[in-house]
Amino acid sequence: AQSITIISPSLRYASMFWGHHLRDVRIVNEEQHRVLSAIRVLVYHHLLHWLEVISAIDEFELALLCLRLAALSVKVCRIIRRLQV
Repeated sequence: AQSITIISPSLRYASMFWGHHLRDVRIVNEEQHRVLSAIRVLVYHHLLHWLEVISAIDEFELALLCLRLAALSVKVCRIIRRLQV
């Protein structure tokens, strides 16, 4: 049986490019905690949902790029935090 999944254009866009937007944002000191918390919520509570969308729209290469960009953003936040101590 074939499953039909309808993904809205806005969900498709958000699922494909959230990592790019995260990369392009200049994270200032007071926002670091919020950004890291949002990434944590995505990874721990919505990763499977996101992967379902990625699977439905067949954009696995972009998914890997999003995860790499998120990992880079986390690294940058941690480096900035260490420099402030």
